[in-house]
Amino acid sequence: LPLIFNDAEGHADGALPEDGAPAGRKRPRRGKRRVDTSRYEREVVVHALPEGERTCPACGSPLSPMGFDVTLEYVYVPARMIVREHRTMKYVCRACSARNRADGGETPSAIVRAEAPRRPLPGTWASASLIAHCIHMKFSEAMPVYRLASDLERQCALPVTRQTVGAWVSGAARRWLALVRDAIADELRRREVLHIDETSVVVLKE
Repeated sequence: LPLIFNDAEGHADGALPEDGAPAGRKRPRRGKRRVDTSRYEREVVVHALPEGERTCPACGSPLSPMGFDVTLEYVYVPARMIVREHRTMKYVCRACSARNRADGGETPSAIVRAEAPRRPLPGTWASASLIAHCIHMKFSEAMPVYRLASDLERQCALPVTRQTVGAWVSGAARRWLALVRDAIADELRRREVLHIDETSVVVLKE
């Protein structure tokens, strides 16, 4: 089969190219890198013999469990969109309501409402995680907002325009990230010497 991706990295590790010939000198093997799996959500899948096959192939006696072998694989779960419904409870005083009905509405009935969660950007339905995802994809992965909006609609069935995504990013920058920027700027102004890389970057080729 023809190679689709650039497999230079695979060949550098001693992998075989398409024709099966060794790709240059093979590097000496190194010890496997141990990964701390306690940070990940763990899903246990048990592979057992069906009930009808749990008999000894030599004498036909029933087989008994004697432990299991463990192999690990790392599963990538693509991003998924969920709707978080916030139900802000309201409470009423039944005693005041009864008196209100008794005196023809003269006694006010107390209604108390729980505190509703604050949104990261007032007037929007985007959560902090969704806004953070857009900021990460735009600045860390260099994805323009029109592609962000297209991907959200295509992959997550979330109808959103590029103007809305841009408003999320710029709104978070003005409301929250500017606080971090100002704190960093204040810290830099207190220093006597600064080392700065002022290399320019072309954002749009216009």
